[in-house]
Amino acid sequence: MSSIAFVVTSAHPAASPYFTLFPKEPIPKASGEFVTVEKVIGLKDQQLTTLLEAIVRNVKADGSALIVTHGNDVGLFIDIGPSKLRISLQAAVLRSIRSGLEGRTDDAEMVKLLKLDQPRGDKTIDRLQPVARWTHLKGLIQKVQALKMKRVDLRSCNTGKQADVLSLLQEFFGCAVCCAPKIYDTYGSIDVEFLKNPQDPNAEWQKWVKEHPGATVQGEPGRRFGLHYTIIDGTKVRLTAKVDNAAAAIAWMKLNLPPGNTDSYKSGLIYYHGLTDLKSITFAGDPRYRDYLVEANQGVAPPKIDPMKAPLDP
Repeated sequence: MSSIAFVVTSAHPAASPYFTLFPKEPIPKASGEFVTVEKVIGLKDQQLTTLLEAIVRNVKADGSALIVTHGNDVGLFIDIGPSKLRISLQAAVLRSIRSGLEGRTDDAEMVKLLKLDQPRGDKTIDRLQPVARWTHLKGLIQKVQALKMKRVDLRSCNTGKQADVLSLLQEFFGCAVCCAPKIYDTYGSIDVEFLKNPQDPNAEWQKWVKEHPGATVQGEPGRRFGLHYTIIDGTKVRLTAKVDNAAAAIAWMKLNLPPGNTDSYKSGLIYYHGLTDLKSITFAGDPRYRDYLVEANQGVAPPKIDPMKAPLDP
């Protein structure tokens, strides 16, 4: 199944080069093995209208989309208006939009709920009267829903953690299946250091392992790949690697990342995608990666949530 990837580049700058090299994104086995990214579209900002307009322009009826942005267990950090207004595509806002689309909340009230009377900084949108802004947004949502997409795969941190939130997102996009991870999602590049002294490789490896506590080393001598995982400021992932040679790097990519364009690798950064609990990382080529993905299906009610344990919108 093919898909169009929409990447908020300010959120995950490494995602676009990653999907260019590794276009097969794993999905739960109940739905198949992969979606294949046929095109990557970088989004200039994290505005909802920017995303919806890009989907309408690029996704065909019955097609699929993969959306890369920040998120949490109550939804996506896709903004309606300036981010300082804190009106983003999260649970309470998704419920309000559903009510507005169904006509249970009138246009004037929707303007208040979504703060559409506030300037956004977009000259085209700011020229519109507040109710016209809601009409414009509603029209875009309806156009996306009319596509009846097969899948929307969200690659955003923790967005699949709460079944009711994922179900709201499935309804919002009007897709048959909405998929998201239930732990942190991470993209980046691995700084790769090649063996400096092939005449005495064991001593060099012993020194590197000692200087990188917790590092793992895979492969036999001549094909070794050492990986060191660091968390910075509580949530940022940094990966560095030590390798015997390019062949070792290629072998590691084929083992840990999905099928991709690896054979031409000579040196330099390795782009990666994985899911993490901030203790270890499960790369997208690892069969266990799928264990952290959750799906919401059209027409299937989510499990009932105990309101005393339900997450609050930030």
